[in-house]
Amino acid sequence: NNSVLYIVYRSQGKFTEKQVKVHPTVLHFFSHIPETVLDFSCIELPCLVPPLPWLSSTMGGYLLTQTDFVRTPIPAAGQQDAHIRSPPM
Repeated sequence: NNSVLYIVYRSQGKFTEKQVKVHPTVLHFFSHIPETVLDFSCIELPCLVPPLPWLSSTMGGYLLTQTDFVRTPIPAAGQQDAHIRSPPM
């Protein structure tokens, strides 16, 4: 098996917890890099649970990260903020 990640089940009392672990060889490889924290964006990783359907312009998308319904370029951020602050029609 050549997986970077693997699954371990650990029992704690009457509960069994499923954990996703990084393979020890990968940990050893990254131990030689000065950076100690590895961050992965939810957008860059495969999604095990599909995103929520968009119910409105503010409700939907990924569960753990805030995703704008309409992505705008940085210069247009003020327009989007004004739209959010405007009263409903």
